Amino acid sequence: MGKFWDWARLIDDTLSVWQSEDIFQDFFTFLNTLHDSIKWTCETEKEGKIAIFDIHIIRTDTAYSTTVYRKPAASDRYIHYTSAQAWKEKASAIRTLKARAHEYCSNEELLAQELTHLLNVFIQNGYPEMTVWRLLYQDLKENKKEKVDLDMAKALYVPYHPRARKLYRIFKKEFGIDTIFKKTQTLGDIILKKGRQIEKGYKKNTVYSIPCGECPKRYVGQTTATLNKRNSQHKNWCQKKQKRQS
Repeated sequence: MGKFWDWARLIDDTLSVWQSEDIFQDFFTFLNTLHDSIKWTCETEKEGKIAIFDIHIIRTDTAYSTTVYRKPAASDRYIHYTSAQAWKEKASAIRTLKARAHEYCSNEELLAQELTHLLNVFIQNGYPEMTVWRLLYQDLKENKKEKVDLDMAKALYVPYHPRARKLYRIFKKEFGIDTIFKKTQTLGDIILKKGRQIEKGYKKNTVYSIPCGECPKRYVGQTTATLNKRNSQHKNWCQKKQKRQS
């Protein structure tokens, strides 16, 4: 620890350690006077605990301890065991959280608490207890005798389907073809609008409906051109037809 404080920063989050809360408050007040449009916020430790970068820091009289931090609103919902996803995707979710626990927990007691929490969470998400236990408490990757190198040039790229697992195993056993599962469309892809949206008038390959100005009928059509262009064409055609009739 430095003379007054230690300092750690990640993007726009900063963790600092100060000798005195009064000194920090003076500094924080000065910081908010530097620019009229920029106002900083801060959180101080409560009961010797503070969370930052999804790490829970626990301060004692002699040292610091760390563990995993979860927000109060965390749902603990992960990919469900019955989900139509490849098993390696489900196992990867458990292994990733296990690796985070080993990285963040600074002592054996906190690590044991975090692994117990993960065990209960994945059981609640439908996973068999013994399966989760083996993934959390046994490093299956280290028990493998040989490291398998995936030949990207000799691989089958397909969407995952649970009924095709036997076929994938045959490809691997008989022809040495590995299977790589590609991303498929999800409900979120359909419901949520992602990326830059095109204005309605500039969209192509659309089905449109143009109401008549004199009767309740509607003209329904399909065009590969932009909607603005097709609307303009329809308007010009109506004007020419009206002139011929008059």
